Amino acid sequence: MISKAIKVELRYLNETLNFLKEKGILNRNLKIRKDGNIAYIPVLNEIEGMETLEMDFETIEKIKSYREFLNLSKEIIDELPKSYDIIGDIIIIKLKNDFLKYSNEIGEALLKFHKNMKTVALDLGVQGELRIRNLKVIAGDGLDTIHKENGIRIFVNPGESYFSPRLASERMRVLNKVKDGETIIDMFCGVGPFSILIGKNRNVKIYAIDKNEKAIGYLKKSIEINKINNVFPIAGDVKEKIDELPLADRIIMDLPFYSMNFLDLALKKSKKGGIIHIYVITENEDEILEQFKTKFNIMEKGIVHGYSPKENLFYFDLQVK
Repeated sequence: MISKAIKVELRYLNETLNFLKEKGILNRNLKIRKDGNIAYIPVLNEIEGMETLEMDFETIEKIKSYREFLNLSKEIIDELPKSYDIIGDIIIIKLKNDFLKYSNEIGEALLKFHKNMKTVALDLGVQGELRIRNLKVIAGDGLDTIHKENGIRIFVNPGESYFSPRLASERMRVLNKVKDGETIIDMFCGVGPFSILIGKNRNVKIYAIDKNEKAIGYLKKSIEINKINNVFPIAGDVKEKIDELPLADRIIMDLPFYSMNFLDLALKKSKKGGIIHIYVITENEDEILEQFKTKFNIMEKGIVHGYSPKENLFYFDLQVK
């Protein structure tokens, strides 16, 4: 492909590339040509004070998907997932049963495409009350990681504790509603992403409870690396622990399949006028809203993301009457 170019000595190549990138002039779609101690760099525009040539360059073939690394039939490749979760440096992917026999090849292809990732795990579904994913490592090694979002770092092992990277914007939405001085209860905190984000950015007290002792262990590590001292992790059943806590200005209930079963408990620990952020997976939004009307004002509601063809994960911000 013919492009404008500049000529530099090889010893000045890196310095010149940095300058061109900073100015937005480097043509990143074409390969640099070298001849002896001279390099020819493709550029988008002429540069004042530098001689500009016109030359033929090779196009850089950009790989757009992990699927381009696979030596499988087009029919199979076309049906493979285009999306997957990334937690820290771990990729988590779901595959149809028909494609499980190719899982190792798919894992290696994902690592080739995402060079900064260390592990690929196959998601075999969420199990039990603790919402722990059944994960099988198909490439790389190890499931301990540090996930970064919204300016915080979260210790997590997605095979031992629940964590969803898909709630990052929802966690930020809740943070933006929190005011300094609040007392908050995070009733099913998991590894504590809501608690860590709020604790890092607001002068509050947060009591973070979870049945999963391993999740609480990861939360304690996150408290340390984020250098916060206003989150108080509690391992145990919320039904047994919540009476030990003060009344709350705000309660977070991120347990989508079971949260409605604990709503009376949250009401009991809420101040009058307090706010409850409750998450529910349902296909019938109106049915859920009907259950709130007598005891709560509905401040805000919406869909966080789709869950299945018929169901969505909804958020409801409730104010205690």
